[in-house]
Amino acid sequence: MIKLQEAIGKVEADLEKARSTGDTKKVTELEENLASRRAFLEMAESAYRLGRGTLFELLDARRTQLEATLARIELLTAIVETELELRALAGSL
Repeated sequence: MIKLQEAIGKVEADLEKARSTGDTKKVTELEENLASRRAFLEMAESAYRLGRGTLFELLDARRTQLEATLARIELLTAIVETELELRALAGSL
């Protein structure tokens, strides 16, 4: 689970960087990250159903997937806010 926590830290760092720059490339990176977390969640669910995983592992995978989803939404919100600010400053809003 340590690697999973490190991955969450990386997503959070990427979010902060993307928020400050409005870089849409980070959205793509975050979406890829989200896809890998979903795959991990599916693996944890399968392992739990087969009796090879614990409920804790399943819940941890689900929490991580939800955190990645929230991070993606926050990033998209920051990008939209930045675009609106730029348009307002340019007088085109």
